[in-house]
Amino acid sequence: PISDVISYSSSISACGKTWYAALGLLRILARTALTPDHICLSATMGICENGGKWKEALHLLAFMFDVRALPDTICCNSAKSACEKSQQWQMALVLSSFMHVKRIDLDETTCNAAISACAKGIQWQMAMMLLEDAARLPIAPSAISYSSAITACDKGGHWQQSLHFLRRMLVVRIVPNAVAYNAAIS
Repeated sequence: PISDVISYSSSISACGKTWYAALGLLRILARTALTPDHICLSATMGICENGGKWKEALHLLAFMFDVRALPDTICCNSAKSACEKSQQWQMALVLSSFMHVKRIDLDETTCNAAISACAKGIQWQMAMMLLEDAARLPIAPSAISYSSAITACDKGGHWQQSLHFLRRMLVVRIVPNAVAYNAAIS
């Protein structure tokens, strides 16, 4: 019954950052006659995100289709953030394309995770392109978006671009944070 799935979801959520325990509970649930629901899978994916377990998060995302628990923006963002934390910028970008194809709404977190993943992968040109694309979407880039792009330019040795984005933040009335200033002057 549904109450049993809710119990599993609660137990998984209680795992905190212990991703292997959450996956273990999900495996036990899968062996029963019960089907994990969106909440259960989303909770597990969030724990994998916190642990930087990008492969596991992507497997869970694929599994959601198998059990007809269609992923939403939050689930995709969890998987993308897990990729970002693990410096898997290519997979973060693949997830952006996946979200677009599946018509899953993009939000500020979606854009920030992709830009940050590129920054960690020293893909400054891609980070710049993503920031430019975000400005054309109904999602306004935030201080985090700009800071990540500035960091990517800094890591790529393109301080002029870092300063350009810092100036642009001021033009669009976004208050630069310490990360933006530090990356621009380093």
